[in-house]
Amino acid sequence: MQITVTGLASARPASASAPRRPAAAHGAADAARHRPDATSPAARHAARVRTLNNALPATRYATNAPRLGRAAAAAQARTGVLGAALWRQHRLYHAVRLGHVQAARRLRHAGLGRRSSGHCANRHRRSCTSLDTVRLGTLWGVVDLKRRSRCPLVVTGGTEAGHAHGPRSHGQGYKLDIEHNKCVDRYIRAKQRGTVRGDGAGTYSERRPQGHTVYADEPSHWDITFL
Repeated sequence: MQITVTGLASARPASASAPRRPAAAHGAADAARHRPDATSPAARHAARVRTLNNALPATRYATNAPRLGRAAAAAQARTGVLGAALWRQHRLYHAVRLGHVQAARRLRHAGLGRRSSGHCANRHRRSCTSLDTVRLGTLWGVVDLKRRSRCPLVVTGGTEAGHAHGPRSHGQGYKLDIEHNKCVDRYIRAKQRGTVRGDGAGTYSERRPQGHTVYADEPSHWDITFL
């Protein structure tokens, strides 16, 4: 006798009838489960680090200054300004030398003015105010001075000819001159008083973890050395 059983051929276990997810889908699901919340402090910190690394790659400034300058310019073009976080990272590259256009743009975006008696920026003319080859650390120093003092600052002297020579001079990119005004005069004169220079200018000094700053009180301006 032949017995025919019907219905068994199509009766599969429920798990067999469900479509299998590809291995890639499993991986994505696992990653999603273990991915930190985008609003968590760790996630926000990681996002900031990625942003900074994309803006200024961690390279040695001595051999990659052009690349650093291009990356900084690209970051500035994207954002329109150099924010506080980017300025802080710039401090890691304090010995990088900037061209005049780059440096002037950074001062302008940080809210500082620049004035030249000759209305020019030629480094080889005494009547000009040039920022060519200024150190990034020097530029950061004057921007940080504006931030801490909350005073308006106008740069009147940079790396142009006509200043005293020396290893920590204007020409070497360590000094900037700023105009006197009541706000910044009051702020600087509250610092530690130093010696009087040979030219009669009284000095004030400030030591902070970010560096040593010396202010010389000249008749028409403050002569500031950022070390």
